[in-house]
Amino acid sequence: MKKNLLVIFLFFVTFANAQWNSNTAVNLEIAGVQASDIQTVTTTDGKTWVAFYQSVGAAFQMRAQLLDVDGTKLLGANGVLVSSQPTGSATYVFNVCLADSNSLVIAHQYQISSTLNAVLSKVSTAGNLSWGANGVVLGAGLAPYPTTLSGGDIAVAWSDGVTNTLTMTKVSPIGAISLTPYISVKIGTTSTTRGQLIANSNNFFTLIMQKKSVGISTTLYAQRYSSEGIAQWATPLQLSNQTSSGAKYYSILAEADTTYFGYYVSVGSRFNSFIQRINPNGTLPYGINGTAFDDNQTASSPYQLATSIATTPGSAYIWGTSNFCNTSQSQYGIFVQKILKSTGAKQLGTTAKTVYPISTNFETQIGSLALYNDAPIFILTDKDYKIYATRLNSVGDFVWIPNRVEISSTNITSASNPKGRYAFNFFNDQGVAFWNEYRTIEYRAYAQNITINGLTGPVLPIILSNFTAVKTNATVDLQWITQTEINNKGFDIERSGDMNFKTIGYVKSKADVGNSSKSLAYNFNDEKPLYGNNFYRLKQVDVNGKFSYSNIVSIKNNSNNLSIKLVQDNVSSNEIKIKTATNIAAKLQVSIASLNGKNGFQKNIEIQAGENYSTFQLHSISSGMYILTVKNLMGEIIYTSKFIKQ
Repeated sequence: MKKNLLVIFLFFVTFANAQWNSNTAVNLEIAGVQASDIQTVTTTDGKTWVAFYQSVGAAFQMRAQLLDVDGTKLLGANGVLVSSQPTGSATYVFNVCLADSNSLVIAHQYQISSTLNAVLSKVSTAGNLSWGANGVVLGAGLAPYPTTLSGGDIAVAWSDGVTNTLTMTKVSPIGAISLTPYISVKIGTTSTTRGQLIANSNNFFTLIMQKKSVGISTTLYAQRYSSEGIAQWATPLQLSNQTSSGAKYYSILAEADTTYFGYYVSVGSRFNSFIQRINPNGTLPYGINGTAFDDNQTASSPYQLATSIATTPGSAYIWGTSNFCNTSQSQYGIFVQKILKSTGAKQLGTTAKTVYPISTNFETQIGSLALYNDAPIFILTDKDYKIYATRLNSVGDFVWIPNRVEISSTNITSASNPKGRYAFNFFNDQGVAFWNEYRTIEYRAYAQNITINGLTGPVLPIILSNFTAVKTNATVDLQWITQTEINNKGFDIERSGDMNFKTIGYVKSKADVGNSSKSLAYNFNDEKPLYGNNFYRLKQVDVNGKFSYSNIVSIKNNSNNLSIKLVQDNVSSNEIKIKTATNIAAKLQVSIASLNGKNGFQKNIEIQAGENYSTFQLHSISSGMYILTVKNLMGEIIYTSKFIKQ
């Protein structure tokens, strides 16, 4: 006896005062004030920091908000004011990192005597400004970029507008500048810009820098530093011999003392994407430029653009996503690649794997790439600026049915007010997307959660695991286990053959008055499954009437003794009948078409176990010979017959 088994593990956690909204046209508003640029970082316990500029008159103020895992705003309706110092009439690039005790460090800039200075501000989880209202002033410059070292100090690099070099120092957890004199970074005698820092082990850190050329054209280099700010390599290490952009940050991560870098560069008029590995001894095992995301880099091949990388600690692989476009940059798509850390060998083919093909639908990956079970989960947008999430498996195939979940359904048709400033953070089994959007009177910041099961909004008030569907002979047995239950009334069992779900049963909660802290096992037998694909989900219902859905499991059922017969083959009336006999319920598609295919109609029918007669009216078609075709929901033709309407 053969069994088909599909097992999906679900883990849901509930918190009080949920703020996530299931309505993707509403989402969660981060603050009731204007928000321009947004930077985010996740705490070690799953909360999310959001830092953003607020426009106030002709200047900008820095604010911060902290969300818990359930979307509750922990620092008031509008967050905490971090800095009201004058910043001029424009926002400037700023960056954030997580510091001790899950506090937030914001590296930004404000004016002192008409000169823009790089500044570090620190916000505690209680909303206190640990380094005072003015923060730690580093000195003249722009675009500071921080990282927290393993010992707790903050290393920071910024662009010095006077010397056109990168400047670096360290700041202790109490806000004391601990590395003096500052380190000035040049590549030979050439100016540098756009520093990115990443912490390694034992207080070492790596600096990615860009050697200036003409305009915003740059070349990528790296240097490794000790905690004392001593360069570990005799000269900076050149990462690429192609042209990078001094107006962009790229994707960077570290695993112990090894650093990985995902980026795209230009050669002539085209763009190429790479993943580079930087060893602590200053060598490049993948060679200059690194591993090509896609080996097809000819003049006429698609351009390879913004690239994001991620890894699971201890995994043998690096994952990457890249946005591809045609050579006229009028059509976009998303591709994925997986490489072996040790050698850079590509695992998904030399030309990368298509997730969303290059098309006028303009699918574009946004925010950071995240991983769950060492496989990608990310967000994307399309030509209408709607936002979706999608999840892939270990070989880059879709996990969810359908292949993506809408998390912002507002349709922006005007290019003058697009969504933007995207971010994506992931912790345990939940991701959170962030963006800013002009909906009414100004741009504001919004967020939406998405679980690894493709669910948005408040999560189930239970912890659910081992939801399975097992087919045995002609029945399907659904089984699941709850680890805890809170105010749980029970479960509606819903089934579909085409993703239009209907309730087929109900299972009452086994918990005492709906509450339990021990494992409880449930099952439900579907004795009359549909022929073909059967999709199942649980609708968990609270005692107060609120409900949430589990993810979807599926079984393919081919156990159907189905017979079909055309009762009339010469039709003098305006109707026709077919007889079906089956041992299970099924959905069928019946079409009637003339021999030239220009006249006829199509209708979906549902039949039950036993004999069924289905009648079709023929008033709308003219006399002549016709073909009757019956298909199952998988599109397979299971019956055809000719008849004549007189």
